[in-house]
Amino acid sequence: MISLVKNELVKIFHKKGLYILGIILIIIIALNLFITLGYEDDLVNGMNELYYESLENGIEAYDLEDTEDINWYIQDKTELEVYNLLSKYDYESPEYYYIDTNGRVIIEDMLIAQYMTKTEEEIARTQSDYDNFLKKLNSYDWHEDIIKERDNLLVQKEQLEEKLKEGDDTSLEHELENVNFQLEGYKYRLDNDIAPSYTGKSELIDTYVSSAIEFASLKKDESSYSERSELINKRKVEETYYTSKYKLDNKIFNEGYDNTQAQVISLFSGIDIFILIALFIISGGIIAEEFNKGTIKQLLVRPHSRVKILASKVIAGLIAILVFSIFYFLINFISFGILYGEIGSIFQSVIVYDFSDETIRELSTFYYCFSYWLATLPVFIILYLFAIFMGVLTLNTTGTIVSGFGLYFASSIISGVLPSKIVAFLPTSCWDFRSYLFGGISTNQYASFGLSVGICLLTILILIMLAVWLFKRLDVKNQ
Repeated sequence: MISLVKNELVKIFHKKGLYILGIILIIIIALNLFITLGYEDDLVNGMNELYYESLENGIEAYDLEDTEDINWYIQDKTELEVYNLLSKYDYESPEYYYIDTNGRVIIEDMLIAQYMTKTEEEIARTQSDYDNFLKKLNSYDWHEDIIKERDNLLVQKEQLEEKLKEGDDTSLEHELENVNFQLEGYKYRLDNDIAPSYTGKSELIDTYVSSAIEFASLKKDESSYSERSELINKRKVEETYYTSKYKLDNKIFNEGYDNTQAQVISLFSGIDIFILIALFIISGGIIAEEFNKGTIKQLLVRPHSRVKILASKVIAGLIAILVFSIFYFLINFISFGILYGEIGSIFQSVIVYDFSDETIRELSTFYYCFSYWLATLPVFIILYLFAIFMGVLTLNTTGTIVSGFGLYFASSIISGVLPSKIVAFLPTSCWDFRSYLFGGISTNQYASFGLSVGICLLTILILIMLAVWLFKRLDVKNQ
């Protein structure tokens, strides 16, 4: 058997298609690095400059006596003024965030007063607001805003607590709870010196506050949810709430997707098209090409059973796919390291909320990615065995590859058309176990982990039996 597998591996790795795919992959990654590292900022800045230059030229053509034109003029003029202010600051700076969230409204109000309302009082008021905004921007201290907002909330909290002393009121209790979450968010900012900005740290605080407020309003008893979509939403909010709180409490600040770890996780969390292409290139020709070229006779004249020959081909194909996958993930990992200039983030913990015991888990990046790889493995195994079966059935390489891709892309269409009760029993709906990771549930209320495992195992067994049965019956006299 070992010699047969080795022989099959030699044949597979002599296929030009695999090397062409590998070269295409390297070229795409190299081009992406070249463009991103060398030209992305210039391209983005160039596109922005062209867009705002066109706006600036366009506003001169508006008729300020026409109501509709005035509306468009105010909109475009606001965008221009905001852009000119933003261009002076870094995207992640607190000033940029302050302009983007506050300046836009102030500028628009000023322009409305000047070109629509046209009353001296409104013009003076909005102009004063704008001047104060610019003055504050020139020496902006975000701490002052946060402290002011916190103090206002503390007053509001006292008022709510006084009202609650007079009697129970569910709406007031929810309102007080929301105020407490917002105060907690401000405390995180002040204690850790995290300015409101477009950074991972700041967004983590915003995510925590918003998810905490939403989670507090949801029913905790999962049996009370009649719709699976509502239950899934509840779980997403719950997961976001607990993971973001854990990160904040333990100062594990998420810096977004601009690091190697995040990109590696994203790579393993999905089903990559390049690995599917490699899978179908290998499985599509592993049987059909032997028969089409007549080389199958050289195997059958040897003292090996057809079952052993087929098994050696299947095993060799799986090994080849694994080798290509390792190559694929390795060159992507190297490209991420070059792109972000670091690989240290790969050694940071991944924070996961486990629904099975309602606890937070700190996982290594490798364990987390391996879990997702295992969860998607049934997809690749079933598609691979299906392609082997189609190769034995049709003895046509192209037909095998097309049917394999057809099954994969049709699976989502089929799931969207048929009733949920039927979909729960379809192999193509059961083969992806990602939703069950860490105590998760399927979006299909009729599906379960046990049922999915059973259907996948049965499908694999049937495909193997059919492939063996057909391979035994193939007539090679005319090959």
